[in-house]
Amino acid sequence: MVYILRINLNIYIYISFILIDSEYDKYKMKQFKKSEFETKAYENIDKLSNLNTNSYIKLGSTSVNSHVGDKFIKVDKINNDSILFKKISIDKFYKNNDDIGTYYKTNRSILDSFWLSQKKLKNAICTNYDNFINNENSLGVALFNSSTKYLIDDIIDIDNKILLKYIEDSRRSKTEVSIVLKNYGLPCNIVKIENLLEGNSDNDIKWLNELPQFLKTTDDVGEKFYLKGANEPYLDYAYDFIIHLKSLNGEIHKFHIKREYINPILAPDIEKVK
Repeated sequence: MVYILRINLNIYIYISFILIDSEYDKYKMKQFKKSEFETKAYENIDKLSNLNTNSYIKLGSTSVNSHVGDKFIKVDKINNDSILFKKISIDKFYKNNDDIGTYYKTNRSILDSFWLSQKKLKNAICTNYDNFINNENSLGVALFNSSTKYLIDDIIDIDNKILLKYIEDSRRSKTEVSIVLKNYGLPCNIVKIENLLEGNSDNDIKWLNELPQFLKTTDDVGEKFYLKGANEPYLDYAYDFIIHLKSLNGEIHKFHIKREYINPILAPDIEKVK
């Protein structure tokens, strides 16, 4: 009997330790999330006082139990305490910050606009994690002529100096490449086209553009230009390269452009790498 009681006591102690460890792990995780949440909130408060026309604000929900999708508002104009914003709703195309900048630049004239005071915008920052996880109704700011409230998730700056957008491949063949792009940024020169496709140099696309190639100052319409080359050794229509653009002040901007033959209909990936 004593032996059985001793076994039961040991089991009880063992289970108690497991439960204590589990609760402690939950506590540590909550403290980590609380610290991360509140640190970000105070960072956003600092950024809010230094908004400029390169600032994009990522909006989030007012509760851990709801989701509002990827929505951004872009500072378009600042007039003392009043700020004119453009609304940007991101779909599946969104991969990185440059995608947001390109979308804004190419759609600015048709994006919805609204004025908001900086004082009201501060109400979209929650510095108390417990209030956030407890779904406090007072949190956030209602935007876009709806009752849905939003909190600020992040504030980022995208300089929009040079932005490239793919237009089309004007020629599709196994021996010739002709890519149409647009620059929606500052004037610059194409100074280098660096091939990345695997294989020896004999297999590289022979680009026919005369470099440096100047791309003039643009507005929202964009400056269209072509990249042309021969790729006779290739059996498949594909390309993978980095285009180096040099602004008039000497800054180098690099864009990685890649198309795989397995997806010849889809637009190629364009990613800013510097």
